[in-house]
Amino acid sequence: SSTLNNIVDNMIAGGVTNIHEGFMWGWRTISPNSVLSDGTAAAYGSATVNKIIILMTDGANTWLDWGASPNKSLFSSNGFFANVDGTNSDAHFPSTNQGVANGTQGRAGLDALTRLACRNAGSANVAIYTIGFSVSSDPIDSQGVSLLQDCARYGNGLYIQANSSDTLIAAFNKIAKSIGSLRITR
Repeated sequence: SSTLNNIVDNMIAGGVTNIHEGFMWGWRTISPNSVLSDGTAAAYGSATVNKIIILMTDGANTWLDWGASPNKSLFSSNGFFANVDGTNSDAHFPSTNQGVANGTQGRAGLDALTRLACRNAGSANVAIYTIGFSVSSDPIDSQGVSLLQDCARYGNGLYIQANSSDTLIAAFNKIAKSIGSLRITR
């Protein structure tokens, strides 16, 4: 147990975020169509159960370049920029974002995929609340703010930017009040 705690305590974040993948795992946990539901999750549009996702992130989807690799990138849940056989691994991206060759294009593709996921979840009556966590040493950029605002809008939710632990707590309290209001009015 102490060995495992020491290993976890010594882990260091690598600065890579895949917002889409995190969002999709969150959605899978509340979906009545997911293998995680075991057929027990409430249906979308249920009169008694609200489907809600709270997405907290720094707003920057990252898929890093790695020129030393023949695959041109670090491996992610999307694979590599280029497969060994020469094909692109991003065929699931929207058509305007395929053929990713660098980190900037990777972020644009992941942002487009995240927006599509948020739009689809919102269409399934999932409320989406987003929190952009931004600190002075790592501020959220306008691209990240736009992504999180769009996701919240697609899910008829709320975007909040938190710049400290106090504003982060306030953000979760505001979301809790909003969720409570949904429950009372429905």
